[in-house]
Amino acid sequence: MKFSRSTVVTLAVIFLINFFTISLVEAHDGFGDFPYEGTYLTDENQAIRGFTFDTESQSITILTQQSSQNEDIRRLLEIRNSGNHTALIDPFISAEEVNDMREKWGLDDIDYSKILLEAADKVEPWMTRKDALRLAFQEIPGVHSLSDIDSDFNSDILISKPEILQSQDLWIVGIMGDPRILRFEMNESTDSITDEYGIVYTLEEGNQNE
Repeated sequence: MKFSRSTVVTLAVIFLINFFTISLVEAHDGFGDFPYEGTYLTDENQAIRGFTFDTESQSITILTQQSSQNEDIRRLLEIRNSGNHTALIDPFISAEEVNDMREKWGLDDIDYSKILLEAADKVEPWMTRKDALRLAFQEIPGVHSLSDIDSDFNSDILISKPEILQSQDLWIVGIMGDPRILRFEMNESTDSITDEYGIVYTLEEGNQNE
């Protein structure tokens, strides 16, 4: 399906607005042996109300909601700022250091124009701004905010192409610059997942692993 030039331009503007908050990482094995798939939600009044694990797109969506708990707000801010490499725009960084970072983060391997054009081609009239953002950002490794309103603090968070490793009895989710964004307890059952704060998230009906 073809879309107007304005659709492509809109996506490009959205992308550029978020560009300097993108956290780029090296290519990894992604989810590895991580067994969870689908959407997991908690009944507790937490800023993080759940997670959606998608092995096909190699992404984790953090679903958020309003919270008055300062600890919850602090945790979300830490996740949003994960791997925000301000050295990219440091005026004192040397050309050699820039080249080293570009190689290490795989910047030269990411075709942003292609990603934007392919995302624009997939946009449907019913889609929201959040849907359009997801189409582009799920192809770009890092931490991205997904919101329909720019000022919406409680926008969902997309972690694209993370590395998930086992460490003792934990699953650790990380990207370059922050190897421990999320941690979950290992469990034999995939009907629920428990985070490092002891909050239990239960697999939603209709989202079971196939």
